[in-house]
Amino acid sequence: MNGSKIQQRNGVPCEAVNELPEAKEWPALGNFVKAINRLEQFRTCGCTASGRTEGGYEAPFVDIAFDDQRLWNSSAAYDHLSAHFVNLHETDTAGQFVLELCGCGATLPDGKDILSLRLWLLGNRDDAPAVFEAVLSLLARQDIGEYLAIGANENGRGGCGG
Repeated sequence: MNGSKIQQRNGVPCEAVNELPEAKEWPALGNFVKAINRLEQFRTCGCTASGRTEGGYEAPFVDIAFDDQRLWNSSAAYDHLSAHFVNLHETDTAGQFVLELCGCGATLPDGKDILSLRLWLLGNRDDAPAVFEAVLSLLARQDIGEYLAIGANENGRGGCGG
């Protein structure tokens, strides 16, 4: 059973991503966010093109979450996804662009707290389209069944929080 679709930040539907200030400031980022939200397995739950975050960091980022609610709070599933990004970063795809990863969290419009994976987007924005394409390809290749099995075995609980 698939969970309800996660909508973009502040409840903005995928189709309205271009209206977000981040997408207006950096259209390639807006297209990237929209493409992630079109994937069946993943959704974004936050992003910024510039400015300072609450934690004091000043860099663009995109938060990616599993669409399936059974994985919303599976740290093991997010660790597994993160490992795939580490392998992606070891390729020559990035040019002068760096993806920095960290675990994060988000609050959905209905008040539910979930985990997410934050991709900090550091470097020359001219190199970003190739990186965005590589990230989208990586996400599209993920087998959600593999993540569900990881989540089901997490901490011997036999299931994920959600």
